[in-house]
Amino acid sequence: MPGKIKDHPLLLTVPQAAELMQLGRDTVYQLTHRPDFPALRLGRTVRINREGLQDWLNKNNGGNLL
Repeated sequence: MPGKIKDHPLLLTVPQAAELMQLGRDTVYQLTHRPDFPALRLGRTVRINREGLQDWLNKNNGGNLL
């Protein structure tokens, strides 16, 4: 069934974001420390807002990815 919420989660894990951006996991963890990067910290857990990530990529000349 296309369009399932599981296929397009609102929040991505660091490994999911790394795969989408074709970057290493450690690189994405470093990006999560930037104040302009759309990362959410919930205790020790880090999640990345999918829509915010696309906006961040557009602002940083990353183009359309998601």
